[in-house]
Amino acid sequence: MTYHDEARRDRGAGKRILLLVATIVFAFVGVQVAIAGQGGSGAEQASHGKKHSKASKRQLRRVRAELESLQEKVAALEARSGSPAGPTGPAVPTGAAGGDLTGSYPNPLIAGGAVRAAELGSATVRTPNFGVAPQSGVDVSAECDPGDRLLSGGIDNLTSGTDGVDILVNAPQDSTRWRVNLANTNNFAINFEVHILCLEA
Repeated sequence: MTYHDEARRDRGAGKRILLLVATIVFAFVGVQVAIAGQGGSGAEQASHGKKHSKASKRQLRRVRAELESLQEKVAALEARSGSPAGPTGPAVPTGAAGGDLTGSYPNPLIAGGAVRAAELGSATVRTPNFGVAPQSGVDVSAECDPGDRLLSGGIDNLTSGTDGVDILVNAPQDSTRWRVNLANTNNFAINFEVHILCLEA
């Protein structure tokens, strides 16, 4: 049974218990009114009093016992659900999390390795090529297709400090573009590629 099924079951049980409480309360009030309404002369009260007093007292004791029992049931239901029983009192999940979650309720975490390419959807790889003149620099961006979102990126074929280049920026520019800013210190032109991985819309 899922957490939502348990919550619906608890709410249904809460409704039934509260309905029973209301029914017993009305019955209790009716008994009290009936007792208070016994009138007539002193002789009539004397003749009827002995006949009904024991039955009335037994009925009152039974009603009070039923009320106490129902109050205990309502209190137990509220303690189990974590909030007042009824249509607006959902149960709070507890215990260890499973499946793609780890930790425990009410604050589980996504388990390691639970989110893979299949869960993310299709992704595309783009590798635009850029050129840099000798002793100059460029500031360029590689961009995903319209509607796609950038996952990662970077320069493919250059290493700062060892290929005669100084890479100043090699990082996401926003949610769809990867930015590269570099200086070519060589006396000849160079080309480089920016590899980006984009999540398809």
